[in-house]
Amino acid sequence: LVADAAAQPTHWNYKVTYYQNNLKEMGHWDQPEFLKPSMNAYYRVPLGSHSCFGDQAATILRSLVHSAGQVDIADLTARHVDKFGPQGDYGTMGRHDGAAG
Repeated sequence: LVADAAAQPTHWNYKVTYYQNNLKEMGHWDQPEFLKPSMNAYYRVPLGSHSCFGDQAATILRSLVHSAGQVDIADLTARHVDKFGPQGDYGTMGRHDGAAG
C-alpha cells in the first residue's frame, strides 16, 4: 500500500514519451515516487493518498480483519458502498478530487 501511495501521483500516464520527458524536466527521473505536483490527470488526492486500487485493497483488508480473516460478503459490500458509493470519498461521478460529485 505504501508503493501504491508513492506511485499515485504518476498514475494513468499512458503517453510514455510525454511522461518520461516531464519526469526528466522536473528532476524526478530517478525518483518519481511521491511526485509533487501530481502528473495524474484523472483525479487529485492529497500527496501520500492511495490510488483507487490501493483504496480497494485497504477496504478489503479492513473487512478481512473485522471478520477474523473470513470473507463476509455483507461486510465487504457495505464497506465498498461506504467508500466508493455516492456518499463515499469518490462521490457520484467516481471522482476523488475534493469536489462534490
